[in-house]
Amino acid sequence: FVYRRPPPGNARWQLAGSKPCRGTKIVACIKALPEAGGRFAAGEQLASPDPSSGRRDCVNIYDIEGGVDRPPVVTFWEHEELVTCLSNCPGSVADGPGLVASGSKDKTVRLYDVRSGQAAGMVASAATSGPGLGHANMITCLDFLRGPGGGRLLSAGMEP
Repeated sequence: FVYRRPPPGNARWQLAGSKPCRGTKIVACIKALPEAGGRFAAGEQLASPDPSSGRRDCVNIYDIEGGVDRPPVVTFWEHEELVTCLSNCPGSVADGPGLVASGSKDKTVRLYDVRSGQAAGMVASAATSGPGLGHANMITCLDFLRGPGGGRLLSAGMEP
C-alpha cells in the first residue's frame, strides 16, 4: 500500500494506492529508494518459479510514478531463499546512489546496481566463506553506515 502524508492538523495518513502483487506469494520486505525518484525495492517470493532461472525468490525494483499496476523495472534472481531485508546506499557513500543490498534466509548478502540493472557483489555464507567470514544463519537486517574513508555495510542475523 502507498500512503500520503496528511495535511497539517490531521494525523490520519491517506491511502494513495496499492501495488497489485500478481504472481507473488509473499512480499517480505520493502525499501524506498529516495535517490532513484519514485522507485522502491521489494523482497518477494513468487507463487511459481521464474521460467528462466527456476527460482522463486527475488528482489524487484518498481517505479511507483509509472503507475501501481506496472511490472518491475528490473528483477534480481540471485537469492536461493526468501529475501528478508533490504537497504539502499546513501549518495554520500563512495559507491553512491543506486546500490541496494539484500539479505536472505539463504545466509547471503547480495548487492545490486539499480542504475545498470546488474548484480554488484555478494557476501557468502559462513558455510562457503568459513566461520566468522559470513553468516551461519538467516540474515534479518542490513544498513549502510557513512564514515571516514567510505561507507560500510552492516548486517545481522539469527547467529547463536
